[in-house]
Amino acid sequence: MRLRRLLHGLTAVALLLSFLSSATAVVKIVPGAKCSKAGITASYLGKKFTCQKVGGLLKWNKGVLVPTPKVTPTPTKKPIAAPTAPSPTPRPSATKEEPAKTTPTPATNPSLSPAPVTTEPVIVTPTAPAPPLPVAPAPIAPAPVAPVISVPTPTPTNATHVTMRVQSPLIERNSDGSPKNFYDFSTDSRASDWAVYYGSQLNTYLKNLPAGEIFTITWKLTDSTSGSVLENERVWLLVNGNSAGKQLATFSYTVAGQARTIPINDNSSNGETQIEGVTDSQGLVTFTLRNLNSGATADSCCLTTQPNPSALKAFSNISLTTKRPYTRENRDFLWVDFYSGSTSSSPTLLWSDEFSGVNGSSLNSQYWTARYCGQSAGNGGGTCHNNESQYFVPEAIALDGSNQGNAVITTTHIFSNPAAGTCLNSANSCAFTSGRFDTQGKVSFLYGKIDARIKMPSGSGNWAAFWALGTNITTDGWPVSGELDIAEQWRHQANRNSGAIHYSTGASGCCDNHTYDVGDVYGVDYSTDFHVYSLIWLPNSVSFAVDGVTFFSRTASNVRTNLWPFNSPIFLIFNNAVSDQSTAFNPWGGWTNSSMVIDYVRAYTIDGVGSVSLNR
Repeated sequence: MRLRRLLHGLTAVALLLSFLSSATAVVKIVPGAKCSKAGITASYLGKKFTCQKVGGLLKWNKGVLVPTPKVTPTPTKKPIAAPTAPSPTPRPSATKEEPAKTTPTPATNPSLSPAPVTTEPVIVTPTAPAPPLPVAPAPIAPAPVAPVISVPTPTPTNATHVTMRVQSPLIERNSDGSPKNFYDFSTDSRASDWAVYYGSQLNTYLKNLPAGEIFTITWKLTDSTSGSVLENERVWLLVNGNSAGKQLATFSYTVAGQARTIPINDNSSNGETQIEGVTDSQGLVTFTLRNLNSGATADSCCLTTQPNPSALKAFSNISLTTKRPYTRENRDFLWVDFYSGSTSSSPTLLWSDEFSGVNGSSLNSQYWTARYCGQSAGNGGGTCHNNESQYFVPEAIALDGSNQGNAVITTTHIFSNPAAGTCLNSANSCAFTSGRFDTQGKVSFLYGKIDARIKMPSGSGNWAAFWALGTNITTDGWPVSGELDIAEQWRHQANRNSGAIHYSTGASGCCDNHTYDVGDVYGVDYSTDFHVYSLIWLPNSVSFAVDGVTFFSRTASNVRTNLWPFNSPIFLIFNNAVSDQSTAFNPWGGWTNSSMVIDYVRAYTIDGVGSVSLNR
């Protein structure tokens, strides 16, 4: 977690510095910056700012415009012009190209890279042709120069809130919104004070791209307020961005027929390269670069941990800016890690259940067992242990027969006991029926990546979970067997997802030897749509993610025991319980029924590691 905060801190500083460096005047009063005393005011650049107390801190507000009084000009006598010498014939003034600066760009997945290009594309700037500059030596022979394309004169709009997003094919998503060819390291830190003022919807993406090859980045600019595209807008691509750590990637590109190189940024505050461009009628602007790190070797990045820029051999941080003062920019930051050869083998699908079938039919009995309440280890590891308020009954679980194919757990408020099943609540007060199913004794998993796409139930009182137990629970018991809570949600907090690992501090027994580590992620209301919950599991390492964003990680070396239980097979569990209604925690919300909907569960290899065993 410290690494995540460090990386997002670096991204924050990079954005803030690039914004400040682009202003035409030195900023004296910055909204959100610290001030000394509540109530004091200050005027700057036509605005009046007030120091206010926000969350216990003193900060400048956003300020209000100060009306400028109208001044009536005083009539003056027209001066008599004195004779002057003839003016010399004006000479054309040479235009000077702005020094190139670099900003970090995300790398692309080799399998999804654009088709090979045989020429070095030209990046056209909207200024008069610059005089030829010395060509910096590059480790590869310059490619043929593409023809110069006419670019319209920039006519920037008055938009003060601009959104800049990387387009396909460099960044692509699946139909459910999950990342398809990149890793998403965006977090809720984007809501911090600086981000709210300078751009509240920042994304941070990581791409792996092959070293020594050409790649293209296309951005789309829109007005964040109206949604309209911004055409003829002057922008700058920022490569090896300032204050984003040490970046060892180098590049070549072409401007006005001249080959240029982009050097490394050795953790400098002014070492980035800026490349100018202009958006077209659709708000699109494209830049093409050739990476020069042909000798880079593969980095083990970044399935289970976020990247450490300074530790990578060919890393670059790339973004885009309008360089306009007082403009909020909702940016994508691209982290690109270049490699030679292959960073990893392609993930292999080992096993899945897509839950296809006739509406109302039961789950595939070769994979799943639906459970009643019963606390023996052979009953799915034991069920209804937490003074829960439901009966588990198989009738609460069924396929929905949709084109997508879903398994649905329906939880119902009841007024009489079901025909079968046991209530294990201490007060024998179970006012609900619900469902639980698992793969115990039928399908077991060892390492790899396991995804489940789930729409969580709506309403306080529901306690939904996608989790796993060690298959050795029938011999060694809990917590020695270990428990992985991949997604656990008490639905009185609609936007909270928890993940936890449970393990033992002793070689046997229960339960004084039990301890656990937990992590939370806060997002949208998880009951309004499907989200992908993932277990990322390698020897001596487990991580949990939602929609491709890792929010919890542990290794055998950073837990409070030397008895790491997670190098042994597990079985999977889905259930929706109802919390103990004798307490005020997660109380019933008055609903009649609720549904936990599972679209699929899939198991993959990671770097060739992972296995699934079917016990038929």
